[in-house]
Amino acid sequence: MSDFFKQLYDTALAAGLPIISTDTAARLLAITYVHGNNEFMTHNPKFLAEIKYIQMKWGIDGSLVPDIGITILIKKYIDELEQYEQDHSKERYSPWAIKLFKERYGVELIN
Repeated sequence: MSDFFKQLYDTALAAGLPIISTDTAARLLAITYVHGNNEFMTHNPKFLAEIKYIQMKWGIDGSLVPDIGITILIKKYIDELEQYEQDHSKERYSPWAIKLFKERYGVELIN
């Protein structure tokens, strides 16, 4: 993981800064859950630092008790993504997932 991104998100956690919104965090975790076999997700330092930040901020790590608000959102977005795949057999990624990754990471998820 890039030291810059790791330090940025560690500092945000320590200072209690909400550097990622709950909605964005839930969307990122839902995409990771549904499409986690994407090579980008295992090699991008910013993405990895953000996932670690999300895990720690909302208690989604190991034996911590996860925040109920984010778990409800994650479930909602997982259901959306899975339904999209069922309804659009020739497309893998929903439009909002494509847009989020393009804007946040400059990565184009290709259907």
